[in-house]
Amino acid sequence: MNDFLRMCLNIITQIGPYLVVLLLLKYLVNLQQKRAKEREEEQKKGIIRTHYTIKTEKFLVVAFIVGTIFFACCTAMSLREKEDMFVICIFGIFF
Repeated sequence: MNDFLRMCLNIITQIGPYLVVLLLLKYLVNLQQKRAKEREEEQKKGIIRTHYTIKTEKFLVVAFIVGTIFFACCTAMSLREKEDMFVICIFGIFF
């Protein structure tokens, strides 16, 4: 009997996390479907809810790439000139 309980406990501990994730995903899908129905009903009634969203991330990507290149160039220049890295890091963070 003791071996049977250990085997059952072992199975539960191995399968348990998968079941928890599955139940959580099911809950999230149901919640999303419920919100979609509410939004559809609001649109039918003429209620328009607008939220500010960024339609494209192109600007953010370009700003990140430019900032990264600028910070890398400042770091390389500070190493070449043997300047204090603190000033360059602060300047890069502000940029």
